[in-house]
Amino acid sequence: MKLKDQIKHRRKYNKYSIQNNYVIGYINGKEFYCDLEDYSQIKEYCWYIDNNGYLSSRINNKLVRMHRFIMNFPNEHVDHINHNKLDNRKSNLRLCDQQQNSANSNISKNNTSGYIGVTWSKKANKWMSQIKVNSKVIYLGIYYSVDDAVKARLEAEAKYYGEFAPQRNLFKQYNIDTNGG
Repeated sequence: MKLKDQIKHRRKYNKYSIQNNYVIGYINGKEFYCDLEDYSQIKEYCWYIDNNGYLSSRINNKLVRMHRFIMNFPNEHVDHINHNKLDNRKSNLRLCDQQQNSANSNISKNNTSGYIGVTWSKKANKWMSQIKVNSKVIYLGIYYSVDDAVKARLEAEAKYYGEFAPQRNLFKQYNIDTNGG
């Protein structure tokens, strides 16, 4: 057996199960997802979860992230719509710029309100709402109720972030107009 074939034979691969129209892969007890049409490409590599939570592999001696590999955008920003970095189905991926990618972020681990951009102000003894746009924090006000602070934040998300609003799932509940009117 040639050295190249011996190395390939020893290479680790992920395990997969095929569903109707997508594939579930497994890494250390965690599941990841991709479309069935991408399976033939990704199965050739051993994917792992990197320090930032993305699926990565070494391809031709380069670090490659699965979401960029699947979308064929190696140097572009690709957003995970549902915030799940292990869900690399095309219906969950979209091309974006850095600001849009940052806008569609998860809630911070030290958040106590349960809403992005809404915090309790000990000084004012009220709820404060803010949003970050173009690396600048915009103060949205201070409110007696958490719902009023959340509504202000959601209105700002609709205005500044549009479809990349991280809490767009709350727009209907808070009657947020997404048509710009």
